[in-house]
This record gives sequence, C-alpha cells and structure tokens, in this order.
Amino acid sequence: MERNRNETGEGVSQIALADKALQQITTTITEVNSFNQQIAAASEEEQDRVNNTSNRISQIAAAAQATSEKASFGTTLAEQLNSISVRLQEYSKRFIL
Repeated sequence: MERNRNETGEGVSQIALADKALQQITTTITEVNSFNQQIAAASEEEQDRVNNTSNRISQIAAAAQATSEKASFGTTLAEQLNSISVRLQEYSKRFIL
C-alpha cells in the first residue's frame, strides 16, 4: 500500500510538471501569435507606404512627361518666332531709304 501511495505521489508530481509545461507552451504560443499580429500590421503599413510611394512616382513621371511635351512645344514656338524675326528683319531692310 505504501508503494501505491509513492507511485501515486510521483504520478501527481509528474502531472503537475506536465501541467506547468503545458501552461508555458500556451504562454509561448500566445506570445508568438502576438508577435505575428504585430508583424502583419507592420507589413500592412509598409505595403501602404510602398503603394503611396509608387503612386507619387507615377504622378512625378506624368508631370515630367507633361513638362517635356511643353518644353518641346516651347522649342518649336521659339524656332517659329526666330523664323518670323528673320523675315521681319528682311522686310524692314527693304523699307530703309
């Protein structure tokens, strides 16, 4: 009977140790889940920043294209004005007495 009590006592001790180990595992899993949620939130914020940056780059590219087109148009106008200026100078030389 004494032997049964000792074995029962050892069994209870082992159950207590197993219970403590399971509690530690549960705590660790909860912490890991919390870290995963933080990482997911940070990843989502980072993706939002990347998308925002991409949109801004697209806007800058569109503005650069529009500026290039306007500069080309300005160059064409300057060439036309130069041509008109040359012709006006030729016409004005004809009227000099």
